[in-house]
Amino acid sequence: MRFNRFLRFSLSISFAAALCSAASAVPYASSVRNTSGSSWEFVLNEAADNVTVLRNGANPVNLGTIGVGRHTFDMTGFSSFEIKVEDSAAAGWTSITDPSNLFDDFTLPTGVAVQQDPSNLAYFGAVYVGHANTTATKSGRTMGDGIYALTADMKGVEL
Repeated sequence: MRFNRFLRFSLSISFAAALCSAASAVPYASSVRNTSGSSWEFVLNEAADNVTVLRNGANPVNLGTIGVGRHTFDMTGFSSFEIKVEDSAAAGWTSITDPSNLFDDFTLPTGVAVQQDPSNLAYFGAVYVGHANTTATKSGRTMGDGIYALTADMKGVEL
């Protein structure tokens, strides 16, 4: 089964929402931001078979097979881009968490939400986890009662 996820963004602030096939999990680009000048960054939530950035509707930058995490691309001379993420995966649920990642290990999670509003690209794809234990320690990490924010690649962030 082939999954495609598209993220369209125009520097003139026009944005078309991300598209997704009906699946239990797909890789996607999120937390898109300009880091400096013509350099842009995005967070990939899981490894992908192929990632291509189309600048001004064409002019592809093929990033190839890349892993979970932060990745950059250059926009010199272009004003809009689309990030195309493709992956082949079997139907059904697959864990994409890393057992060594302390950020996604909770003792008493009470709810999970994902930022799906593409109008603010910096937070698009952010994961919010409610935690109800006031003084819990899990995997050597002390946690309190509250909401924890994670990037799509499950790293802790400060909003």
